[in-house]
Amino acid sequence: MGRDAIEVHFHHGRRQRVCLGAPRYRLLYLRVGGIDSVYAGVKSQGVAITRELRHENWPARGFNFNDPSGNDVHIEQPD
Repeated sequence: MGRDAIEVHFHHGRRQRVCLGAPRYRLLYLRVGGIDSVYAGVKSQGVAITRELRHENWPARGFNFNDPSGNDVHIEQPD
């Protein structure tokens, strides 16, 4: 995924879990400006949004989706 002069690349590899039985949960957290434009751009590419754009419990607005490997991506803009 890229926007302006910034690109983010997602890589999926096999890594040993730190603790056997621990869930495999990965999250990429991005802070951006112009969250409405970013949200519209992600949706226009056909990405399934898993958590719609909303006000967070902290001073920010954000949304989530999963990358092709199933990792959770959270994008937000501070208020």
